[in-house]
Amino acid sequence: MADHLKALQEELDRHEQKKAGKERYLGHRINRGFYLVIVVLVLIIVAILLAEQAAIRHLQDEQQRTLTENAYLQSELDHYRAAYQSALQDAQAFGKIYDITYANGTPESNETNASNATAPRLTVPQTESGPVTLPGTDAWDYYAKQGVINDSCIPTTKVVQTDGSTVDVVVIASGKEGTEWPRLMVVIDGAPVGSYTVNSTEQQVLKTSVIMPAGTHHLDILFLNGGQATSVSIPLVRIGDRTLENAVSVIDYGAGFGALDCVDTATGDTLSATGAMRFRIEKL
Repeated sequence: MADHLKALQEELDRHEQKKAGKERYLGHRINRGFYLVIVVLVLIIVAILLAEQAAIRHLQDEQQRTLTENAYLQSELDHYRAAYQSALQDAQAFGKIYDITYANGTPESNETNASNATAPRLTVPQTESGPVTLPGTDAWDYYAKQGVINDSCIPTTKVVQTDGSTVDVVVIASGKEGTEWPRLMVVIDGAPVGSYTVNSTEQQVLKTSVIMPAGTHHLDILFLNGGQATSVSIPLVRIGDRTLENAVSVIDYGAGFGALDCVDTATGDTLSATGAMRFRIEKL
Protein backbone atom coordinates (compact mmCIF):
# COMPACT_ATOMS: atom_id res chain seq x y z
CA MET A 1 0.00 0.00 0.00
CA ALA A 2 2.77 2.31 0.93
CA ASP A 3 4.46 1.60 -2.37
CA HIS A 4 1.28 2.41 -4.26
CA LEU A 5 0.88 5.73 -2.45
CA LYS A 6 4.51 6.54 -3.14
CA ALA A 7 4.04 5.82 -6.85
CA LEU A 8 0.97 8.04 -6.96
CA GLN A 9 2.88 10.80 -5.21
CA GLU A 10 5.73 10.54 -7.69
CA GLU A 11 3.24 10.63 -10.57
CA LEU A 12 1.62 13.72 -9.06
CA ASP A 13 5.02 15.37 -8.67
CA ARG A 14 5.84 14.67 -12.33
CA HIS A 15 2.57 16.26 -13.43
CA GLU A 16 3.25 19.26 -11.24
CA GLN A 17 6.76 19.60 -12.66
CA LYS A 18 5.42 19.23 -16.21
CA LYS A 19 2.75 21.83 -15.48
CA ALA A 20 5.35 24.19 -14.00
CA GLY A 21 7.55 23.66 -17.06
CA LYS A 22 4.71 24.49 -19.40
CA GLU A 23 3.90 27.58 -17.38
CA ARG A 24 7.53 28.70 -17.53
CA TYR A 25 7.58 28.02 -21.30
CA LEU A 26 4.39 30.02 -21.80
CA GLY A 27 5.78 32.81 -19.66
CA HIS A 28 8.93 32.94 -21.79
CA ARG A 29 6.81 33.00 -24.98
CA ILE A 30 4.69 35.81 -23.60
CA ASN A 31 7.78 37.77 -22.56
CA ARG A 32 9.37 37.27 -25.99
CA GLY A 33 6.17 38.39 -27.70
CA PHE A 34 5.98 41.46 -25.47
CA TYR A 35 9.62 42.28 -26.17
CA LEU A 36 8.98 41.77 -29.89
CA VAL A 37 6.03 44.18 -29.77
CA ILE A 38 8.22 46.71 -27.94
CA VAL A 39 10.97 46.31 -30.56
CA VAL A 40 8.47 46.74 -33.42
CA LEU A 41 7.01 49.86 -31.78
CA VAL A 42 10.52 51.27 -31.29
CA LEU A 43 11.38 50.55 -34.93
CA ILE A 44 8.15 52.22 -36.07
CA ILE A 45 8.93 55.28 -33.94
CA VAL A 46 12.50 55.40 -35.30
CA ALA A 47 11.18 55.09 -38.88
CA ILE A 48 8.71 57.92 -38.26
CA LEU A 49 11.48 60.10 -36.80
CA LEU A 50 13.77 59.33 -39.74
CA ALA A 51 10.96 60.12 -42.20
CA GLU A 52 10.30 63.41 -40.42
CA GLN A 53 14.00 64.28 -40.54
CA ALA A 54 14.10 63.40 -44.25
CA ALA A 55 11.03 65.57 -44.87
CA ILE A 56 12.60 68.42 -42.93
CA ARG A 57 15.84 68.10 -44.93
CA HIS A 58 13.82 68.05 -48.15
CA LEU A 59 11.96 71.19 -47.13
CA GLN A 60 15.25 72.84 -46.16
CA ASP A 61 16.74 71.87 -49.55
CA GLU A 62 13.66 73.25 -51.33
CA GLN A 63 13.93 76.44 -49.32
CA GLN A 64 17.62 76.76 -50.20
CA ARG A 65 16.86 76.16 -53.90
CA THR A 66 14.11 78.76 -53.74
CA LEU A 67 16.48 81.25 -52.12
CA THR A 68 19.11 80.50 -54.75
CA GLU A 69 16.58 80.89 -57.58
CA ASN A 70 15.30 84.13 -56.05
CA ALA A 71 18.86 85.43 -55.79
CA TYR A 72 19.46 84.50 -59.44
CA LEU A 73 16.22 86.15 -60.56
CA GLN A 74 17.07 89.25 -58.55
CA SER A 75 20.51 89.30 -60.17
CA GLU A 76 18.92 89.01 -63.63
CA LEU A 77 16.42 91.74 -62.75
CA ASP A 78 19.23 94.01 -61.55
CA HIS A 79 21.15 93.25 -64.76
CA TYR A 80 18.20 94.16 -66.98
CA ARG A 81 17.48 97.27 -64.91
CA ALA A 82 21.10 98.36 -65.32
CA ALA A 83 20.95 97.61 -69.06
CA TYR A 84 17.72 99.60 -69.36
CA GLN A 85 19.20 102.55 -67.49
CA SER A 86 22.32 102.40 -69.64
CA ALA A 87 20.24 102.28 -72.83
CA LEU A 88 18.11 105.15 -71.55
CA GLN A 89 21.20 107.22 -70.77
CA ASP A 90 22.62 106.43 -74.22
CA ALA A 91 19.37 107.51 -75.86
CA GLN A 92 19.24 110.69 -73.79
CA ALA A 93 22.89 111.41 -74.54
CA PHE A 94 22.00 111.33 -78.24
CA GLY A 95 18.51 112.80 -78.35
CA LYS A 96 18.81 115.20 -75.48
CA ILE A 97 15.13 115.63 -74.66
CA TYR A 98 14.39 119.01 -76.22
CA ASP A 99 11.31 121.20 -75.99
CA ILE A 100 10.92 122.30 -79.60
CA THR A 101 8.78 125.21 -80.77
CA TYR A 102 8.48 126.50 -84.31
CA ALA A 103 9.19 130.14 -85.08
CA ASN A 104 5.49 130.86 -85.49
CA GLY A 105 4.89 129.74 -81.90
CA THR A 106 3.38 126.35 -82.70
CA PRO A 107 4.66 123.72 -80.27
CA GLU A 108 5.47 120.16 -81.29
CA SER A 109 2.95 117.37 -80.76
CA ASN A 110 2.39 116.24 -77.20
CA GLU A 111 3.97 112.91 -78.20
CA THR A 112 7.53 114.17 -77.84
CA ASN A 113 10.51 113.49 -75.65
CA ALA A 114 10.06 116.80 -73.87
CA SER A 115 9.88 115.33 -70.37
CA ASN A 116 13.02 116.94 -68.97
CA ALA A 117 12.14 120.31 -67.42
CA THR A 118 15.77 121.44 -67.61
CA ALA A 119 16.13 120.69 -71.32
CA PRO A 120 16.95 123.65 -73.54
CA ARG A 121 14.16 125.14 -75.65
CA LEU A 122 15.16 125.31 -79.30
CA THR A 123 13.25 127.24 -81.93
CA VAL A 124 12.94 125.65 -85.35
CA PRO A 125 13.05 128.28 -88.11
CA GLN A 126 10.13 128.38 -90.49
CA THR A 127 10.75 127.04 -93.97
CA GLU A 128 10.71 129.92 -96.42
CA SER A 129 9.88 127.81 -99.46
CA GLY A 130 7.43 124.96 -99.73
CA PRO A 131 8.20 121.33 -98.86
CA VAL A 132 10.63 119.37 -101.02
CA THR A 133 9.02 116.70 -103.17
CA LEU A 134 11.06 113.53 -103.49
CA PRO A 135 11.70 112.49 -107.11
CA GLY A 136 9.70 109.58 -108.45
CA THR A 137 12.87 107.52 -108.96
CA ASP A 138 14.44 106.17 -105.75
CA ALA A 139 18.13 106.86 -106.42
CA TRP A 140 19.17 105.08 -103.24
CA ASP A 141 17.39 101.92 -104.35
CA TYR A 142 18.90 102.18 -107.83
CA TYR A 143 22.50 102.32 -106.59
CA ALA A 144 21.81 99.65 -103.96
CA LYS A 145 20.71 97.29 -106.71
CA GLN A 146 23.98 98.01 -108.54
CA GLY A 147 25.87 96.87 -105.42
CA VAL A 148 27.45 100.31 -104.99
CA ILE A 149 25.83 101.05 -101.62
CA ASN A 150 23.93 99.07 -99.00
CA ASP A 151 22.20 99.45 -95.64
CA SER A 152 23.19 96.19 -93.91
CA CYS A 153 25.06 98.09 -91.20
CA ILE A 154 22.01 100.12 -90.12
CA PRO A 155 20.92 98.26 -86.96
CA THR A 156 17.15 98.62 -87.25
CA THR A 157 14.25 100.31 -89.01
CA LYS A 158 12.59 103.15 -87.10
CA VAL A 159 8.82 103.26 -87.49
CA VAL A 160 7.51 106.80 -87.97
CA GLN A 161 3.84 107.67 -87.98
CA THR A 162 2.86 111.19 -89.09
CA ASP A 163 -0.27 113.02 -90.12
CA GLY A 164 -0.30 113.56 -93.87
CA SER A 165 2.49 113.13 -96.37
CA THR A 166 4.47 116.30 -95.47
CA VAL A 167 6.96 115.81 -92.65
CA ASP A 168 9.52 118.11 -91.06
CA VAL A 169 13.08 116.80 -90.85
CA VAL A 170 14.87 118.51 -87.96
CA VAL A 171 18.60 118.09 -87.34
CA ILE A 172 20.37 119.53 -84.29
CA ALA A 173 24.07 120.02 -85.02
CA SER A 174 27.18 121.79 -83.78
CA GLY A 175 30.56 122.02 -85.48
CA LYS A 176 34.27 122.45 -84.87
CA GLU A 177 36.00 124.64 -87.41
CA GLY A 178 39.18 123.67 -89.22
CA THR A 179 39.99 125.67 -92.32
CA GLU A 180 36.22 125.56 -92.93
CA TRP A 181 33.06 125.07 -90.94
CA PRO A 182 31.36 121.70 -91.40
CA ARG A 183 28.98 121.40 -94.35
CA LEU A 184 26.05 118.99 -94.13
CA MET A 185 23.66 117.66 -96.72
CA VAL A 186 20.42 115.91 -95.78
CA VAL A 187 19.61 113.20 -98.31
CA ILE A 188 16.45 111.09 -98.44
CA ASP A 189 16.36 108.09 -100.78
CA GLY A 190 19.38 109.49 -102.59
CA ALA A 191 17.76 112.89 -103.19
CA PRO A 192 19.26 116.00 -101.50
CA VAL A 193 16.58 117.83 -99.53
CA GLY A 194 18.71 120.35 -97.63
CA SER A 195 22.26 121.73 -97.44
CA TYR A 196 23.65 123.58 -94.43
CA THR A 197 26.83 125.09 -93.03
CA VAL A 198 27.20 124.45 -89.31
CA ASN A 199 29.10 127.62 -88.42
CA SER A 200 29.03 127.48 -84.64
CA THR A 201 30.17 125.33 -81.76
CA GLU A 202 26.74 125.96 -80.27
CA GLN A 203 23.88 123.72 -81.29
CA GLN A 204 21.94 124.87 -84.34
CA VAL A 205 18.56 123.77 -85.63
CA LEU A 206 18.53 122.67 -89.27
CA LYS A 207 15.14 122.01 -90.76
CA THR A 208 13.53 121.08 -94.03
CA SER A 209 10.05 119.88 -94.98
CA VAL A 210 9.63 116.91 -97.27
CA ILE A 211 6.65 115.32 -98.99
CA MET A 212 7.32 111.70 -98.06
CA PRO A 213 4.99 108.86 -99.06
CA ALA A 214 4.41 105.84 -96.85
CA GLY A 215 6.97 103.07 -96.99
CA THR A 216 10.64 102.44 -96.28
CA HIS A 217 13.02 105.40 -96.70
CA HIS A 218 16.72 106.03 -96.16
CA LEU A 219 17.77 109.21 -94.40
CA ASP A 220 21.47 110.04 -94.71
CA ILE A 221 23.08 113.15 -93.19
CA LEU A 222 26.32 113.66 -95.13
CA PHE A 223 29.34 115.41 -93.62
CA LEU A 224 30.91 116.69 -96.83
CA ASN A 225 34.17 118.40 -95.86
CA GLY A 226 35.78 116.29 -93.16
CA GLY A 227 39.24 117.16 -94.48
CA GLN A 228 38.70 120.89 -93.92
CA ALA A 229 36.36 120.94 -90.92
CA THR A 230 37.42 119.24 -87.69
CA SER A 231 34.18 117.49 -86.75
CA VAL A 232 30.42 117.81 -86.55
CA SER A 233 28.14 116.55 -83.76
CA ILE A 234 24.51 115.60 -84.40
CA PRO A 235 22.90 114.93 -81.01
CA LEU A 236 19.32 114.89 -82.29
CA VAL A 237 17.41 114.00 -85.46
CA ARG A 238 13.63 114.08 -85.71
CA ILE A 239 11.08 113.10 -88.34
CA GLY A 240 7.82 114.87 -87.54
CA ASP A 241 7.36 114.36 -83.82
CA ARG A 242 9.47 111.21 -83.62
CA THR A 243 13.05 111.19 -82.39
CA LEU A 244 15.49 108.93 -84.26
CA GLU A 245 17.58 107.56 -81.39
CA ASN A 246 21.31 106.97 -81.61
CA ALA A 247 20.68 103.21 -81.29
CA VAL A 248 18.94 103.10 -84.70
CA SER A 249 21.70 104.94 -86.58
CA VAL A 250 25.20 104.18 -87.81
CA ILE A 251 28.11 106.43 -88.80
CA ASP A 252 29.54 105.38 -92.15
CA TYR A 253 32.88 107.00 -93.05
CA GLY A 254 33.94 107.63 -96.64
CA ALA A 255 33.55 110.11 -99.49
CA GLY A 256 30.89 109.93 -102.18
CA PHE A 257 29.34 106.46 -102.33
CA GLY A 258 31.89 105.42 -99.70
CA ALA A 259 29.69 107.10 -97.10
CA LEU A 260 26.92 104.63 -97.91
CA ASP A 261 28.77 101.34 -98.30
CA CYS A 262 28.77 100.00 -94.70
CA VAL A 263 32.55 99.46 -94.83
CA ASP A 264 34.11 101.86 -92.31
CA THR A 265 31.45 102.28 -89.64
CA ALA A 266 31.16 103.53 -86.08
CA THR A 267 28.53 104.50 -83.53
CA GLY A 268 27.93 107.73 -81.67
CA ASP A 269 26.81 111.26 -82.50
CA THR A 270 30.05 112.83 -83.79
CA LEU A 271 31.62 112.52 -87.24
CA SER A 272 35.34 113.26 -87.23
CA ALA A 273 35.89 112.66 -90.96
CA THR A 274 33.91 112.77 -94.17
CA GLY A 275 31.01 110.36 -94.00
CA ALA A 276 27.34 110.08 -93.11
CA MET A 277 25.03 109.46 -90.20
CA ARG A 278 22.54 106.97 -91.58
CA PHE A 279 18.98 105.95 -90.69
CA ARG A 280 16.37 103.64 -92.19
CA ILE A 281 12.76 104.55 -91.43
CA GLU A 282 9.36 103.07 -92.11
CA LYS A 283 6.73 105.79 -92.60
CA LEU A 284 3.22 104.64 -91.83
